[in-house]
Amino acid sequence: MPAEQYPAEADRDAAGAKVSVAPAVPPPAETGREDVDAEESVSPTEGQESLPRDQTLVRFVKTPSHLNAKRTRLRPSAFRPPAESDEVSVVQQAFRGDDYCKEMAVAAVRAAEYHGLATGLVSAVLDAGAKAVVDSPHVFPGHADIIAPHVNQRDEPLSAEETHELQSFCEALVDHFLYFPDPNKESLGWTGPPLARAS
Repeated sequence: MPAEQYPAEADRDAAGAKVSVAPAVPPPAETGREDVDAEESVSPTEGQESLPRDQTLVRFVKTPSHLNAKRTRLRPSAFRPPAESDEVSVVQQAFRGDDYCKEMAVAAVRAAEYHGLATGLVSAVLDAGAKAVVDSPHVFPGHADIIAPHVNQRDEPLSAEETHELQSFCEALVDHFLYFPDPNKESLGWTGPPLARAS
């Protein structure tokens, strides 16, 4: 689907000091995608089998849409697909580890909006009602898409049953995913707790 091009990095902090946060690979074409104007197209991930159930997925967390007012808890909107899509972007933690997940977050999310990372397991995502969790390297290496139960329609509202299913799916992911505020946003790598999940 068409991608919104995010700034590759923010090279100065609020005080004007230069910050070194260059990503290890070219900036991803898309990740959060909540505000993308998507067009009808066939997804490159269509028909793929899901990733292994024990694999850890990492979601970039940003404000204002992903966190409550106190910025302490994820909101269901953190896992709602963008309009006209059923795909929720994540990174495969096992691809290149925690530092890579942080690098992709810095490359994809505006500096003022980025707050941390959230981690969950493929198994829990599937058990919550996802159709699949598929590898999508056309976005960037190590990227994956959670395929939600329904497309988030813009002009044609979902039925009451579909709306309930999509909301319940998002709430289940909020309950499962662990949110870690980034303790050092200016750091090149991830300095928070290990992101890999065992359960």
